[in-house]
Amino acid sequence: MPKKESIDHSNFFQDLALSIKGESSSRKHDIISFLEEEVDNEAWGIELCRGQLIPLKVLYGVELDLKDREILEEWKQYDRTTWDPLDTAGEHQGMILESGRRSGKSLVAAVIIVFEFYKLVMRKNPQAWYGVAANSPISLIAMATTADQTQKTIFNQIRNLVPLVRPLKRMAERGDIDINKKQVACEEKMIYIYPGHSESSGQVGQNVICLVMDEVARFPTDPEGNSYAETIWSNIGLAGMTFGNDAKRIALSSAWEPGDAIENLYENVAKPEKEYIGFRLRSFDMNPKKASRDNPVVKSEYSLNPLKAALEFEGKRLTPQNRFMNSTAVVQAFSGRSKIRYRDEPADDGLVRKTLLSAEPADYFSVGHIDPAIVGCRYGFAFGHTERDKEGKRLVVIDGMMAWQPYASNEVSITNVQQVILDIHEKRPFIKLTSDHHQQAETIQRMRARGINAQGLTFSNKHQLNIYEQLRYLLNEGRVVLPKDSPIKELVKDELNQLELANGNRIEPPSHGSKDIADSIASVAWYLTGDEVVDDKPKVISSSRKVQPEDQDPRSLPPPQEEPSFPNRGSMRRKYFKQRRKPRRYSFGEDPY
Repeated sequence: MPKKESIDHSNFFQDLALSIKGESSSRKHDIISFLEEEVDNEAWGIELCRGQLIPLKVLYGVELDLKDREILEEWKQYDRTTWDPLDTAGEHQGMILESGRRSGKSLVAAVIIVFEFYKLVMRKNPQAWYGVAANSPISLIAMATTADQTQKTIFNQIRNLVPLVRPLKRMAERGDIDINKKQVACEEKMIYIYPGHSESSGQVGQNVICLVMDEVARFPTDPEGNSYAETIWSNIGLAGMTFGNDAKRIALSSAWEPGDAIENLYENVAKPEKEYIGFRLRSFDMNPKKASRDNPVVKSEYSLNPLKAALEFEGKRLTPQNRFMNSTAVVQAFSGRSKIRYRDEPADDGLVRKTLLSAEPADYFSVGHIDPAIVGCRYGFAFGHTERDKEGKRLVVIDGMMAWQPYASNEVSITNVQQVILDIHEKRPFIKLTSDHHQQAETIQRMRARGINAQGLTFSNKHQLNIYEQLRYLLNEGRVVLPKDSPIKELVKDELNQLELANGNRIEPPSHGSKDIADSIASVAWYLTGDEVVDDKPKVISSSRKVQPEDQDPRSLPPPQEEPSFPNRGSMRRKYFKQRRKPRRYSFGEDPY
């Protein structure tokens, strides 16, 4: 005679109440059965690969099949996981997951946070279950480097997945769950999923049961060079102490550079602490379908820049020996604020435009540089001024940075670039405006017509190396102030950090990138500090400029003289410039002939 099953009365009435509402108890679901039975996979349209499911199984202590163990043992052999085949601890409290681009790690993170949300709302009284005050909210936080990135990546996937979980969908249809751009909320039970970012501190002090941090290697650093990712991991992570072993902390990222935050967390948290599981996988380990080396896009990336591709897809970190800038100095330079506000306009007529919303008036004069491009590259612009700090050091303060980005068949509106610069000039007058000479005759003429001392320049490799050596010196000395609230802060940071010294005589961006705004910043810094010509160490060569920016109002300058034109670009032109050549070194702003 079969043995009667004992009834767990403590859960019977909860399950009965849930069944009356049309829900099912989360008590019987692990992460895998949740995905298989509770998620509408047909509507979701995504089938997770084995390489994406294995980290979830190990994190939640789900039974592994033979194939899973074979893969884990191979990863273990190549030091790609901290998994221990003899470990019988079961569920882990957190996970450090490093994996390359297109691996689906953000999707895995979204699954974790939605599963944790599901378990909470399925409980009759989550606060009583965990012993917190009845009116205390319980938070789950999804975080990335910026608010915009959080919305576009992990939080967007969370919002899409929640209504595909059948019980949560029914609750949303009844109005018990609200899904919007700011949060996913179950107000009745005070359970909330919030988007966060690397500089947000509002979550400190809350009851946080689940913290998911995406792309932690790219989180900014504090003035001492410490990553905010590790600070947030510790500070907000402590908010989960109330929930004991049920609290989850997840850090995900692709590799960035030696000693980045994801590498530190893997070495210092996942390896020594058995409560946390660590993975550092190649893109095709997790997602062989879309990130395979046979994928034409991936093959193209390896052909264009094998070192960069190895970093992004395999986590092989580049040594900093070819990096021209000190990344810590670059990050620390973002301590000022932008003096302009603007917005992008829709390119309805095929032209990329911006509208200047405001420009703070200034009683000093500025220097600006335009780095033009029409199709393909960005059209960069930066302007700034010089001032003294408390110690008397001359600082280069960049007051504004802009980038017009062409895309698809849309081109940059040159007229719009000119108008925005002139609008800024009305509030913040330019004493000098320079531009790469490429296709800029019209812009230079229009600027001159408005009384701006504008000049087109041709940049040689030697000159570019000079201005970037100057900028590097100023950054290392802490004498460059960049606007930390600029909309293109991350773009500028990437441009500066990825500059490379090629063949010892020229500065180049990575093959997949650009340096348009970096060129503009370097040019402004060169003009403002052009009497400090440096070769790693500062030394005064000459004071080649006749006036300093604060000495003269550009609107009082006489009309600029047009350069003589030569019908023959041969011997007459060479003779002319030979006669006017000066024995001293030319400074930025003069013709380099």
